[in-house]
Order: sequence, then structure tokens, then C-alpha cells
Amino acid sequence: MGLVDNTGADAVRYQPSDADFALNVLRSLKIEFAEYAFVDFGSGKGRVLLVASELPFQQVVGVELSEDLHRIALENIKKHPAGQRRCGELIPLNISATEYVPAAIPTVAYFYNPFGPTTLDRVVEKLERAHSVGSPPHWVVYVDPRHVDVFWRRQLWKVVRLTDWLCVLEYPSRK
Repeated sequence: MGLVDNTGADAVRYQPSDADFALNVLRSLKIEFAEYAFVDFGSGKGRVLLVASELPFQQVVGVELSEDLHRIALENIKKHPAGQRRCGELIPLNISATEYVPAAIPTVAYFYNPFGPTTLDRVVEKLERAHSVGSPPHWVVYVDPRHVDVFWRRQLWKVVRLTDWLCVLEYPSRK
């Protein structure tokens, strides 16, 4: 599988999210989607991107390291009925998660255990830096949260929901 850089050493095998599960978790956030960007880190073949694109997010971004999976995502996006899309922009990127620079708007970040703690820590740091004073909180949906200790160590993230299979975290609004 082709990778865009050498950070693949921290990557985890591809496993797709269940579409209904992802949609239910996103709806459970009780947010004004139009105020948020959505970013799927490790977006694979694009299933969660397509789910998120059916909600009125400002933008939906997929960040995928694998060239092969990214190519499949592009094909899946082409096949998805345009009439179902309610988001602003839909932006699939074939880059390393550590190279992605989050927009300076509130963000819902989705992780299905895409990489190890080193990469996760770097990505979370960038999310925190992109958070504006006075803006709504950032949210993280972390499926199969094997490295949730990255968030504990940072001490700024509030756990909203925690099970063996899912961790939903909030990065509170800063005054």
C-alpha cells in the first residue's frame, strides 16, 4: 500500500467504521453542525466522510496517508449522490495527519484508532492550537480508543462519553 511519507510506521491497519454508528455518534453531540468543520483522521475509503457530508458541517475533510485507500475514497465520493450532500466543502486529502493544519474554526475530529500515540499527540496539539478564544468547543470522537491516555496527559480535554469501544471528548471553550 503506497504511503505519502514515512510516518506510516505509526499507522494502524485499515478498518472501516459502521456508517450508522458514525451517524448516531455525530448526532449525539447536539451541536450546530454549521458552526463546525469535520475532520476524519485516517479516512480510508471515505465512508465516514460521506456520512458526515450528509450533515450541514461547514467543511468535511478526510486525511488519509495511504495513496491506495485515498484513490478508492475519491471514487466512492464520485459515486455518492450529490443530492445527499448537505455540507459546505468536501475535501479529501492524501497527506500525513501530522502535516494537516486544522482550520481555525471549531472542529469535530474523528479517529478510528488510525495511528499510535506519537502521531496522535502531534495531531491533538495542532487541534488545540487551532482553537480560538471564545469559539465553541472542539470535539473528538475516538473509536477503539487505545491511546486515550494522550488526552489524559494533556489535562484539557473533558470526557463526555467513555466505553470500551468509544471515547467522546470535548475541548472546552476558552474565555
